[in-house]
Amino acid sequence: MRRLYPTMQNPLRLSPRLQTAALAVRSGSVAADVGTDHGYLACALVQMGRCGKVYASDINHGPLEQAVKTIRQYGLENRVFPVLSDGVKALPLDEISDVVIAGMGGDLIVSILQDARLYCPEKRLVLQPMTKPEVLRRGLCQAGFELLSETAVADGRFVYSVLTAAYTGRARQAGDLFSYTGLLLGQTGTEAVSYLRRVAGRLGKQRDGLLQTRRPDPVEIAKLETLINQIKGEIPDGKGYGTAALDG
Repeated sequence: MRRLYPTMQNPLRLSPRLQTAALAVRSGSVAADVGTDHGYLACALVQMGRCGKVYASDINHGPLEQAVKTIRQYGLENRVFPVLSDGVKALPLDEISDVVIAGMGGDLIVSILQDARLYCPEKRLVLQPMTKPEVLRRGLCQAGFELLSETAVADGRFVYSVLTAAYTGRARQAGDLFSYTGLLLGQTGTEAVSYLRRVAGRLGKQRDGLLQTRRPDPVEIAKLETLINQIKGEIPDGKGYGTAALDG
């Protein structure tokens, strides 16, 4: 993946999943990196020239102290601002246009998105769930957000999804197929196909587990069979046989 850093000494090098999330942030935006950990993504957004100002927030003092060290190491004290915050609660969301939440479980991300200040069509969400992406997609739909884009990215042994979303106010129930595959269904890139294959494989293991119970639920098993076949029917033959696995 091409990196877009301006000329400077010792630019940060992000992991593939964080790099993909960074490239989903709109150029010229004021961004927030929620759950910033060491602050790498927040600092990289400035280094890349994507943002002139970024808030780096974390719920815990320890990670935020590490982020402060990273900010100072790269001389970005006037561009990246650390904030101790539970989710987005302490962030000035009226000033922030793009909110990045990466590296958390899908269920935790959904709970953070309950803040009504995010219910604004002008704001862009960039989300990278480590686990339970189906819970995140379902929660976004129920809360009135629309998925704008979705990118599969291989990182180590795993394949993750990076989603962008915006609020429309049109709440709806997401079907099982959309919940598990989102906008990746129908994509033909190697990483998207690999992601879909592993979703089908995980659902297959879930089905097999039900078959081994003392009283298998035929309705649930049939539901899983249908879902697996729908996903497999959209996967091009001969692609996505890499060693990466879907986390969660």
